[in-house]
Amino acid sequence: ASMAGWHRASAGIPEEIAARVRDRTRVVLFTALVAFEEPLAVEQAAFAAADDTLWFAARTKSKPGLGDSAQFDCWTLVSTPKYAAAEVERVPMQDPKTGAFRPQEMGYLREGPCATLLSAFERLLRAKGLNSKPL
Repeated sequence: ASMAGWHRASAGIPEEIAARVRDRTRVVLFTALVAFEEPLAVEQAAFAAADDTLWFAARTKSKPGLGDSAQFDCWTLVSTPKYAAAEVERVPMQDPKTGAFRPQEMGYLREGPCATLLSAFERLLRAKGLNSKPL
C-alpha cells in the first residue's frame, strides 16, 4: 500500500515510488506567504537569514513571470529545519494512538508557525532599519 493512509499529499503515489522514498530522511519545513501594503525598502530579491526560526525569505515579484503581478509586496518565508522539527514534535501530525494523519488546522498554522515566521522576518527587517506593516 502507498503512504496515502497517513497524509493526503501522498494519495495516489504508485507503490514503486512510495517504496523508494519511504525510508529516506525528510526535512520538515514550514512556509508562509506574507503581504505588505507598501513595498519594503529591501534591495535583495531573496536572502538567507541567520535566525533560529527563519531560514530563507524571497520576494514573490522577483520570481520569473511575477514581476508586476502582485498588488502587494509579497514574501515567501521558509523556516529552519530545527524550528519546524521542534514545532511538529510539539504539535504532532499523527494521532498518538492510531497513527492516523491529523491535519494541521488553519487557525493553528496562522497563529503558530506563520505568526512565528512573520515575527522573525519583522525582527530581521528592524535589524536592517526597516519598519513593516503586514496585512
